[in-house]
Amino acid sequence: MSYRNIELQVALPKVTEIGRVQQIMQQQHAHHQSTFEQAMQTKLERDLNRTNRTDENRSVSHERKESSDTHGENQQHKREQKRRDNLQTDPLHPFKGKHIDIRL
Repeated sequence: MSYRNIELQVALPKVTEIGRVQQIMQQQHAHHQSTFEQAMQTKLERDLNRTNRTDENRSVSHERKESSDTHGENQQHKREQKRRDNLQTDPLHPFKGKHIDIRL
């Protein structure tokens, strides 16, 4: 199949135009790739910093929790002791009630 002169007049400019378009698309792809790489690098650095700060916060909160746990255990022990004392001083009878009904 051979090309006629009129077809070549239309086909050759389109080939150079398509070549420019493809080159621009490749450059855009490379630019997008480098932008994505920079964004991922900054995100990675930010996540690493956040992880370090989170670990520090956890160690501080863990220390606070341990000190509050001992304080909370003391309070819980006191409440339990108070409840036991109330049960020992005022035992409940299964048949007798707490209230007296008087009718005249």
